[in-house]
Order: sequence, then structure tokens, then C-alpha cells
Amino acid sequence: MSVIKKPDLKIFAQDAKTGEIEAFPDVLRGWGVTLDRTAGKPPLEWFNAVGKRVDEWLMYLTQRGVAEWDASLSYPKTAIVQFGNVIYVSVKETKGEQPDKSQASWSTFDRFLGLKNYYTRTESDTRFQPKGNYQTAGYSYSKQESDGLYLPATALGTANGQVMTVNGRYPSANNLTTAFMSNNTPDLPGATGDRNKPSLEVSNGGNKSASAAMMFHREGDFATFFGLDTDNSLAIGGHSLAGKRYRIYHEGYTGDLSTQTDAQNRANQAEQNAKDWTSAQVTSLTNNINTRATQEWVDQNFARKPVGYVSQNGWVKDPTTGIITQWGRFTVDKNTRHVTFPTTFPIGCFSIQITVGAYASVTATYFNDTSSGFDVALNGSDSKFSMSWFAIGS
Repeated sequence: MSVIKKPDLKIFAQDAKTGEIEAFPDVLRGWGVTLDRTAGKPPLEWFNAVGKRVDEWLMYLTQRGVAEWDASLSYPKTAIVQFGNVIYVSVKETKGEQPDKSQASWSTFDRFLGLKNYYTRTESDTRFQPKGNYQTAGYSYSKQESDGLYLPATALGTANGQVMTVNGRYPSANNLTTAFMSNNTPDLPGATGDRNKPSLEVSNGGNKSASAAMMFHREGDFATFFGLDTDNSLAIGGHSLAGKRYRIYHEGYTGDLSTQTDAQNRANQAEQNAKDWTSAQVTSLTNNINTRATQEWVDQNFARKPVGYVSQNGWVKDPTTGIITQWGRFTVDKNTRHVTFPTTFPIGCFSIQITVGAYASVTATYFNDTSSGFDVALNGSDSKFSMSWFAIGS
């Protein structure tokens, strides 16, 4: 089979004028709806709607490449979707499970392909020492070289990413925990920044427009910052919480939170307001109950709205009596012609009347009439004539 060339990107009936396109009335049933609506003959406007619908779906897939996840669809194993600008692959059959919140059912595309098992170039440069010329074994640094390459043992705090402990020790060889220790920090009310150095300090480096925060990161899942924001509020936010900040409430900062007593008072007042409103509504309904019309009274004094389909071949039903009136036009010659009612009479057809234009010498006869249609033949001429019919039934 030859490779299909890319077609033009035009959408069928995209430039249709007013009245040239009409939404298809029943997509799930398909063309069968024409038997009830248009005597089995769909209008061109419906064909325009169907062609446009197919082309729009093809254009949607052409533009996106991968369809968006939909909660109403069932997905088989290894189905590919996109959600929140991320490509996901289903690892099992699933329905209604949002990809970014259902790791048991969905995997990101890169993780599915195993790309999480490789280092990026930046990660490699950070983790490993690059190739180069190094001193031969047995070489010793001079005092000047050592002072330039290492921090002295009395150094405090941190410098350019080098983690140090203050008056403490590094963890043992079998301990995989990074420890920050200090015996200089007293109880917090008595601690001062100039004399009592902490085991760990997170600073804005003197930039008053920057926050002093650290990041907590569950790789491949979630990350956020925690610290002092630029308004000195202790808060979490950013990264996975992009555009959001949540302040930490404590005894010294209650914000717009209320005491338990205030909350209870407001709850009591809300309960009383609800009781008063309910009482007022009951009173109003009781006072006005006699002015309202009951369903029985409406049914006795008003007729229901007729239903039907208005067209050259149409019908209308009186819901009160159940009488159905149908009409139509057709062309007939000396050969027999079958006419199908726009809708079937549930009980039966009571009467049929046929009119043959203005030709007095020409008559028409109907026969084989049923609840769904009748046959008709022309008498007195071999020419074709336009005829009208009218039927009543229930």
C-alpha cells in the first residue's frame, strides 16, 4: 500500500451559509432517525453536519497528536492520553481515574519508556568528576594550595553549597542521615542571631526582595518551598503549589482565624438565623397556599400543548384527546404509489382524504391502508399529478 499524502486541512462545510447546516438530531441512532422525521429522506443540511463533525475530529487529532483524557471514557492497558500538558500511558484498564492523581493506573510517558533510569547531562555534570589532568599519586598540596582548596576546621555555617556542622560531628559511616548539630542554641525565646548560632541557617543572602526558604522534594511526585516569605510570614508554597502560598498559623499569628468562643457564637447566631428564615418561609407559604393553583385544577382548566413535526409531510397530536392528524404531498401516475405516514398511528388510522389538484376528470383511489401508510393509484389519466393527502387517527 502506498503512503497517503497529507490532505488539505479544510473542514467540510466550514464556510456554510446560514441555513445550509443543521445539527444532526440523533447521533447515537444515526440515519434511522430519518424514518421518523423526514420519511427516510435526510436533508442536505444533515449531510453537511455529519461531514463537518468527522473533519473536526480529524483536525482535533491532527493538531494535538494525542487526545485529551476524558473521565467518561474507558481506557485499555497502554492507552496514551494527555492531561495538564503531560503525556500519560495507562498501565491497566481504567475509567474515571485522573492521570496526575492515579499512579497505580497511569504512568508518565518518560517513566513508561524507562527514561527515569538515566541521568541528564546536568545531573551527570553534578554527580561525576569530569575528565582532566590530575596530580600523580603521592603528590602533596602545599600549605598555600590547601588554604585555597579547603575551609579550615573552625569554619562555621555554610559557604557556596559546602555543608558544614557547627561544633558537631559528621554522621558515622553507616548512618545515611545528614546531621546538622549545635550545642550553642538555647531555648528559642532566649536565642539571638549574633551570639547563638543554629545548626542550620537558611538566609536570603541580604536580598530583601527574596524569601528565606528551603525546598522539600519527593522526586517525580511533589515539591514545595517552606520558610519566611518576603512579608516575614512563615509559609509553604511554590513549585508544585505554583502561584499559591499558605501561611502557617500559630499562637503569635492567628490572621483571620477566630477563638473557639467567637466561632461558637457565630455558629449559634447562624443557627438562629436559619430557624428565623425557615419560620418566615413556612408562614409565607401558609398564608399564600390558597392562592396557588393545584395540578388537578390546571389539568381541568387548560389544554396541554400539542406535539408533532411541522413540515411538508408532518403530523400533530392533541395530548388531551389523543387524536393524531397527519398530512403530506406526493406525485403519482397510473402506477401504484405507497405513502408512508410521517409517524405511525399507535391505535389506527380512522380516515384518509386525497386531493388531486384542480383536474375534475382525474380521481385517485387509496387501498391497503394500515396504521403506518397506504397505497394509492391514479384513475383517468396516464400523466403524473401532484396530490395531497390528509389522515386522522389515534
